Amino acid sequence: MSDYEGGIGTFGTESVYWDMNKDGTTNVFPGGVPGAAPHDHYVVNEETGEVEYMRIDGEVTMDSCNYDD
Repeated sequence: MSDYEGGIGTFGTESVYWDMNKDGTTNVFPGGVPGAAPHDHYVVNEETGEVEYMRIDGEVTMDSCNYDD
């Protein structure tokens, strides 16, 4: 049995691919299942609701909005 948790879901109004890290954060990929190509990437901390957003060009921004509300 695998420890993998992930799949297709919604983030805001977008349909996204997501997977969970062992540290409790969740990766959210707006462009679908990540591959070798560059892609936007969100990491959501389940405990704090903090979101880190990494753009395709590597720029990282932080958003402290709680998306569970």
